[in-house]
Amino acid sequence: MKYYGITIGPINATLALAAKPAGLWYASYMFSDITRMLCAYLSAKDGVSILSPYYEKNEPIDGIGSYHDRVLFSVDVDDPEDMDSFVQEVIQRVKTGVGNRLARDLGHGEDKDKTEKITAYMHRYLCIHYLSVSDAEKGDKSVGEALSAYLDTLELYENIPESGGENYLLTMFGVMEEGSDQDTASNKNIKNSELVKRILNTGKKNFQLFEKGRNRIKNLAYISGAGKTKKKHGEDIPDTGGWKKWKYYAVVQADGDNLGEAGRMIGDDLKISEICKRYTKRCAKLIGEKGGMAIFAGGDDLLFLAPVQNRDGETLFTLCSKISEIYMEEFKEVNDKLSGIAQTSLSMGIAVSYWKFPLYEALKKAKDQLFQCAKKTKNTLAIVLNKSGGSKIEGEYLFGSEKEKRYLEFLDNVLEKEVSAQGGVSKGEGENEQTDSGILHSMLYHIKEYEALFRKAIECGEKETGICLDNMFERSKSSVYFQECRGMMLHLVKSSHNPGDVYKEILFALRFVHFFAEKEE
Repeated sequence: MKYYGITIGPINATLALAAKPAGLWYASYMFSDITRMLCAYLSAKDGVSILSPYYEKNEPIDGIGSYHDRVLFSVDVDDPEDMDSFVQEVIQRVKTGVGNRLARDLGHGEDKDKTEKITAYMHRYLCIHYLSVSDAEKGDKSVGEALSAYLDTLELYENIPESGGENYLLTMFGVMEEGSDQDTASNKNIKNSELVKRILNTGKKNFQLFEKGRNRIKNLAYISGAGKTKKKHGEDIPDTGGWKKWKYYAVVQADGDNLGEAGRMIGDDLKISEICKRYTKRCAKLIGEKGGMAIFAGGDDLLFLAPVQNRDGETLFTLCSKISEIYMEEFKEVNDKLSGIAQTSLSMGIAVSYWKFPLYEALKKAKDQLFQCAKKTKNTLAIVLNKSGGSKIEGEYLFGSEKEKRYLEFLDNVLEKEVSAQGGVSKGEGENEQTDSGILHSMLYHIKEYEALFRKAIECGEKETGICLDNMFERSKSSVYFQECRGMMLHLVKSSHNPGDVYKEILFALRFVHFFAEKEE
């Protein structure tokens, strides 16, 4: 028996070329389809067993990339050199197929010379590397454990692009001219691409790339506006209904924690792959139902775009909590066999940006939140909101924690208040405001104005913090908003093991709920 691993790239560099959701989807789906093609060609050979990803020959097409960037397989082999030649031939066949398809998508299918040039470009651009180990080299390790470190190293090898040549993928993802209709330029290429036509020809309904019930590709205005846009000077802009929150979109990147370690301890790559497929399929469906757009859902990875709150009133935080719950449900069988640090969980990095903020920059910020913040503690949601005025809101919390529960309750309770729905948050300094709708802004203003005093009260404990708040907001104590804010703050003071962190946690909660409840000027 011999065991092979194939790694596919360069994914991150390609995603970074995308300026719009259409380009991001095409880039992601292209790589997922490359993995699918590799699995199809390899599994057609006698003796080959695909171990990862979980591959089904006649799997229904749903328009969401679900195959990650590695293929693991085993094979009964009599002639190792013959098998190596076969794998090399498959890789070249896949590269040629992708290049020919890109040429057709760009409208050059009838031009033989241009097609050959684009195909040669994709042969240079795509980084598809493989390696193998024997039974003796694998030993008692799982295939993933035996090959992972080597595949990590192979991923670092990127091909050198041709100097001065056209980047045909960038042409495919090209930025539309300002003010043009969203189905022109590169969106038109993608809309008419073979990848999209293949999905539409299956009769697929509610394809997340398209606006609901329409033959138009979603843009950032549509996603930010939670499915509602309007025209201004010929350009799509979010239809906010007067709320600032619907001028912002979220990029969410999620990744499993300790899954490699869990796989090594379980020793069953195929079982882990099957669980991952169930988890990502459930999540992709949920994301679409809640107004988001799944870009990739494969392995233990998720990448999706979403409004900060959908039109049913459900916030991004609630959606992410449900995704974490799905992960833990699907991996319960695995976690029950493990203990302590080896158990797997889910971490998320989120970047919330103004709808005109570059998508590739938001993608990078979400990745930074995931790997520089959330993955350090694990089982964590880490979020950054970059407001159009230049200010930033940043925070994190553990999934399934009491803090998460209290944050979500606080946010939902405030947003459900009738005054918020009618009036939003007023813009004054908070000194003389007696209305419920002014309390959120007022509390933020006073807590920052008297930071030293408030920090001292937190250090003294829950009772002293309550007294401090009552004295600060004597004239507002009967307000439902004040009671919600007060309850949230005292819970954080009571439950925190580090008073020094509580002030930042309170500001995070207040600033985010203020963002959700804030009306446009």
